[in-house]
Amino acid sequence: MTSIEDKLKLFTKIVFSEIDEQFKKQEEKASSEINEILLKENAKLKNYKEKTIKDIEKKITAKQREKVSKVKMDTQRKLLNIKEEIITETIEEVKKGITEYSSTEEYGSYLLNEIKSLKSNEVLEIPESFILYLSEKDIEKYKEDIEEELKDISQSFNIKPSKVDIIGGFILEDEDKKFRIDNSLIHKIYELKEEVGTKVMDELNEEA
Repeated sequence: MTSIEDKLKLFTKIVFSEIDEQFKKQEEKASSEINEILLKENAKLKNYKEKTIKDIEKKITAKQREKVSKVKMDTQRKLLNIKEEIITETIEEVKKGITEYSSTEEYGSYLLNEIKSLKSNEVLEIPESFILYLSEKDIEKYKEDIEEELKDISQSFNIKPSKVDIIGGFILEDEDKKFRIDNSLIHKIYELKEEVGTKVMDELNEEA
């Protein structure tokens, strides 16, 4: 015969078994709900992280672009300053050398040959009347020789000192200033300046 103690034990066992089963079910349900919540939260967190990272990346990228742009602008500005310094120094040296050259006998021959070449110029038609601008120094030294050469080109011309420093060479203009040949040494230097500027900038860009 089963004692009350045994019945209590059995009842307790059954109850505990049911409780345990219910607990497991609740635990599984809770675990499932928790997992679902965690998945949702993880998804939200992932999206937030991705969004945050993207936002941060965008901000970083924007800042990087801004910094890169600033560095590029600063570099370009420095390159331009260096370019101008190099060009200025180069042109000043060239001017100095050309000025010294304009005092030599070789230059005198060069000047007369350049004026002679006007006779055989097939590209430009020299006007019947014109003004030839020279440096005062060249007028003093070569005026008579130049006049002899010009007589073969025109009988109506004037030789005048240039109002600007042309160093050497000449500028030929008609009376109406519609025709002009700039064969001055200063003009050749300015043409050289453009060439030097391009070359210097190319070299600086390669180094940069």
